Amino acid sequence: MWMSISMAIIALAGALGGILNAMASDTGLRQPDLVLESGAHIWRPGFWSNVVFGAAAAFVSWAVYGPLSSADLMTLPQPQLSLASIGGALLVGMSGARWLKSEVDKKMLTLAASKAAAADADPQAAQEMLVVPPADVLKIAAEMAPVPPAR
Repeated sequence: MWMSISMAIIALAGALGGILNAMASDTGLRQPDLVLESGAHIWRPGFWSNVVFGAAAAFVSWAVYGPLSSADLMTLPQPQLSLASIGGALLVGMSGARWLKSEVDKKMLTLAASKAAAADADPQAAQEMLVVPPADVLKIAAEMAPVPPAR
């Protein structure tokens, strides 16, 4: 029973890390969605994805590196749950959720760069792209006028 409680506390701390990541990022409490642009499908995880990835990352980290990582679970050892374990789970939860967001942002920015490179130079759009989130960078790039093909 104590093992289940310890696992739940670690997962909850990781989930809290995912919540903190969502609140600190430009996406906030947004629901997951799918961006379709030029044949590319980019899944944007929302708030709940941050929570789930945070909990999973914290639990896996605790299971692999925690104080009971080499314990025999068949004998159900007395769990050791320290403040450091909970703090580490919170940090790993934030980091796991941040990694997921970074991967999605990288895909969006790659597609935006491709679209912007194929368009006429637009200094105003370039300035706007410097201060907006990756999803908005993609929207700005998609609205830029494409360069007509050379004959």
